[in-house]
This record gives sequence, C-alpha cells and structure tokens, in this order.
Amino acid sequence: MLIGLTGGIGSGKTTVSDLFAELGIKIIDTDVISQNLTAAGGSAISLILENFGPQSIALDGSMDRKFMRTKVFNSSNERKKLESILHPLIREEAKRQIQNLDGPYSILAVPLMNKDSSWIRLCDRILLVDCPKEEQIRRVELRNGLGPTEIQKIINSQSSIRDKLSFADDVLFNYGEREYLKKEILRLHQIYLKLSGACSKSV
Repeated sequence: MLIGLTGGIGSGKTTVSDLFAELGIKIIDTDVISQNLTAAGGSAISLILENFGPQSIALDGSMDRKFMRTKVFNSSNERKKLESILHPLIREEAKRQIQNLDGPYSILAVPLMNKDSSWIRLCDRILLVDCPKEEQIRRVELRNGLGPTEIQKIINSQSSIRDKLSFADDVLFNYGEREYLKKEILRLHQIYLKLSGACSKSV
C-alpha cells in the first residue's frame, strides 16, 4: 500500500516522514529526488542551463536555488517552465523507486500535490500534514532564512489547505510537539498496517 504524504511548506512533512522511517517504513521523497536532479551532475542541470541561462547554475555546478527561487516565484510562466523540466524526471524516478518497494506500506512524500494531481492516482491513501500559517512562516524563516514576503509568495504558489482537505483521507495537525506527533503517527501506523493486508495498486 502506498500512502501519499503532502502539506504546505513548513508544515512539518519531513519530521513526519522521519518518524515513519523510524518505524521501518520506506520513504520516497520527491523533494530529495528533486535535489538530486538539480545537484551538480544531476539529470536536470543541462535542461535548466538551456532554458534559464548560465545565471541559473551555481559555481559548484548545481542549480542556483536563490536565483531560481526569485525567478519562478515572480513569474508563473517561469515556474511552469521549470516544472515542465523537473516534474517528468521526478515522476520517472519516483515510479522506479515505487516498483522496488516491499513491506506492508510505504510513504510517497509530494509537497505540491493538489486535487488534480496525477500523484493521487499512484496512491492508495492521502495523509495531509497541516499547521497554522504563522507557524509555517516562523519555521521557514528559521530553516531557510527567507523573509515573510518571500515565504508568503511560496505559500500562495502552492495549493490551498481547502483544496488539500478535499482529497485527504487523513489529516495530521502539527503544532510542533514531537511527542504528540509520535503518538499520532503510531496511531496511523496501526491503521495503515491493518489496511495494507489485501491492498495492491499497479504503478
């Protein structure tokens, strides 16, 4: 069984996936796949250079994240251009990893999932992580050093919580208390183990 894990920036998806991993659950993280694709020598680098020019590549040969962040969050056309490069490569690698999964269930972490997303069709169940917007902004400020205006642009570019609630099967509210999260994840773990018995889906 494949559980789709989603939520907005700063919602705590990584913490949640790490806690599932501590239980021995395999995690496929599309953020990690994206980072590998845009690292020096990654499969997306030549296409990014071709489409966005030399300024898009940092001195170490990786994608210049600061330059690209500014570019794509100020222009929906530029964002779509980058997505058209990355999304097919991310999906291809995710599907390859899915085909090699074992165990009763696994987690597919996809931050940009929305109700029309093709990712949903790969998953048997969707888990949404949510938290107050003020907490989102605080966490991203601490983690990435971005300002509130820049963070708000990122939040606005992602699908709304209302949209995500329309297709989520489970919702985990993350207020930052790790012990509470661990208890909730243990509860969900038992549910997923029970549901996983006869569940199978082709990729």
